[in-house]
Amino acid sequence: MEIVTKLVTIIGSIITVIGLFNVLMGLFTWYKGFKNENPDKIDQGISSMLLGGVVGVIASGVTVAVVAALGQISF
Repeated sequence: MEIVTKLVTIIGSIITVIGLFNVLMGLFTWYKGFKNENPDKIDQGISSMLLGGVVGVIASGVTVAVVAALGQISF
């Protein structure tokens, strides 16, 4: 069971990092759009930041819930 817990933690951590990376890339896209007065890039950046943050938060929450549920299983 310990291997499954570690595997779930690793996968959840990777997905969380990907979500946070999308927040950072969205910030760069937003900044480029703001600097060049391009409303499409501004909207893309805002969307990327929001969706990346949501993915990061949901992935970390699901990971914690699954690990807690796996810890309650006894044979």
